[in-house]
Amino acid sequence: MFYCIDDFSWEYKQNSRLPHVKKHDSIKFTKEHTEIDLFILSWPYMDQNAFEIWQAINSGTYLLYIGEDYGGCTADDNFFKATSKWVVEDKWELYKTFISFWGVHDRPILYQKP
Repeated sequence: MFYCIDDFSWEYKQNSRLPHVKKHDSIKFTKEHTEIDLFILSWPYMDQNAFEIWQAINSGTYLLYIGEDYGGCTADDNFFKATSKWVVEDKWELYKTFISFWGVHDRPILYQKP
């Protein structure tokens, strides 16, 4: 089973093309669904949300982060400080198969919560 959530805080409105995406707060959802083994966090805004999600997941849970590195335009410094020791998969190996637009510095990084 998988879940797709978004808080719909941006202009997009859910429509029939994406019926699997449900409106939910990501931090609250993470705390409520401790049975999940892998979370995918893509392009988080530069606020505390990514860090709070990292704090909320259980030990042993994986987090696949897609975004820019430390100092970039996604997540915040607290997230990168908290996760820096917990990289499971070398981001450069994952990056070799990751397709991104020219000039965009997004990279996939797989973490596991200690």
